[in-house]
Amino acid sequence: MEINRMELTKKNLKLYEKAKQYIEYYTLAKNRKPRQLHITKEQLEAFKTNLIKYNCKPPYTINGVRLIPLN
Repeated sequence: MEINRMELTKKNLKLYEKAKQYIEYYTLAKNRKPRQLHITKEQLEAFKTNLIKYNCKPPYTINGVRLIPLN
């Protein structure tokens, strides 16, 4: 489910902004969006605990790009 910026805490908002900026740079460089973004398990858990309050279900996406946890 697409992540709504208004539902995030400050810590998650920073990660969201960095990911969005990376997607923009990638799109400018390669003329296409990346298929997925890798984030750490801790970051994904922080997103989950923050977004579960707002009934936001996985898979989480930012601008249509899926967030995938690293092992």
